[in-house]
Amino acid sequence: MKITIAYCRQSFQRPKKESTVIWQRSKIESHAKNRDIQIQEVFSEVKSGKSTNRPEYQRMLKLIKAKQVSELYVYRLDRLSRNTQDLLTCFEIAAEAKVIIRSVTEGDFDYAKPNDRIKMQTLAIIGELQRTISRENREINNIKKFNSGQVVNHVAPFGYRYHQGKFEIESAEAPTVKFVFEQYLNGLGYKRIAQFTQNRPALITRSPAQVKNILTNPKYTGVFKSKYGTLKHVVPAIVSEDTFMSAKRERQKRACRTQQRHSVPARLRQKIFCPYCDSKLTTYHFRRQTNSQPFYVCQKKMSGQYDDCALPFIPLKQFENKVLQQLAQFFISKDQLHHLHQKAMSRMAEMQKQLKDETRRYIAQKDQLIEKLASGKITLAAFQEHMTSLESRRSKSNEYNETSHITPQQIAKLIRTNPNLHDELWDYVKYVKMDKHQNLTAIMLEDININVINSNTKEPISNESK
Repeated sequence: MKITIAYCRQSFQRPKKESTVIWQRSKIESHAKNRDIQIQEVFSEVKSGKSTNRPEYQRMLKLIKAKQVSELYVYRLDRLSRNTQDLLTCFEIAAEAKVIIRSVTEGDFDYAKPNDRIKMQTLAIIGELQRTISRENREINNIKKFNSGQVVNHVAPFGYRYHQGKFEIESAEAPTVKFVFEQYLNGLGYKRIAQFTQNRPALITRSPAQVKNILTNPKYTGVFKSKYGTLKHVVPAIVSEDTFMSAKRERQKRACRTQQRHSVPARLRQKIFCPYCDSKLTTYHFRRQTNSQPFYVCQKKMSGQYDDCALPFIPLKQFENKVLQQLAQFFISKDQLHHLHQKAMSRMAEMQKQLKDETRRYIAQKDQLIEKLASGKITLAAFQEHMTSLESRRSKSNEYNETSHITPQQIAKLIRTNPNLHDELWDYVKYVKMDKHQNLTAIMLEDININVINSNTKEPISNESK
């Protein structure tokens, strides 16, 4: 025997306010009672409607798919979902199980009927639009609230509590925060400080990760930072700003010492391709020797017994100097870049015209699919399949337009480049290739498929890709 069920949902729990789930349930039960209908089971939860990852919603769908439901009551259709596609899928499932959906505010619907289908699709689109507007309004209200000096996020970090609209220092936790800063400035690391917190009864145990979080959180200086800006005098300070900045400088010093001890400064790390096995080259040097010469070496060679690749060790500085000379020569001669800029301008005009035509065709095809779905000529599954195919073709077309052509803006950036600023030149390098005799064959620029080697030898500009 089939039963009548109801579903109630609210996005999040508002403190000091009555749950709207309870209010929805009372309205649904009153509406059903006026029709002499008894609701056997009510599904309710406090979850966002942006997805279907909701336990009660999934339990309800499972019952509908089992064809144990005759009617489904909701206060509004958007309580089922605020995502248009998810809501239409729910309607399709209900239609297959011959379930009538009854909305307290919007009326009764049978998705199998064409007229009801059009109404439900329209309401689904409106529901998603309302969610977007609600999210934007909430963001605007948060900005206004923050600009007036009020915090938006009330989550208190370790050492504080949020009580009666204010952040207060937690007396049991604050000594641990001060201890962490003191010991770090005395030279101890995260692990050692964490061990001390475990062995002292007056302190609260912290892990190394939690120690790091304390040292990097500016709220302990009385500064409240969020994506909306910075507020002062909202959070009481536990440590001084000088102490916090001293700890920050100490972290940077330790990071520099670690990098100098364990790594080689290399401009082309992971950007050079091995001519033998096409693996990327990494760096190698004798770490125990302070002045040892760094090399570029094939990753495959380093992962095996030094004979997995025939590429010999390449002196890092010598190779980088060869690449730098080619880059400087390329950026000194601007004539070819100016010519390429003109070609890119005309090509961009053609691309914009082509994009407008493709967009016009896309909109027309999409409208045709919506009309077929509304009139019942195609199923929801077929509609989704056609839309996916349509979107895929459009994204591939846009991807081609974006990546297969050099834009005027990119060329203009190259023209403005100062060839004497070597640090700036390295940022343009996407990858480097060479032959088995270690002669450079390609220096490809980032985001622009120009081979610097070909340009310097007066050959036509190559569109070589990796």
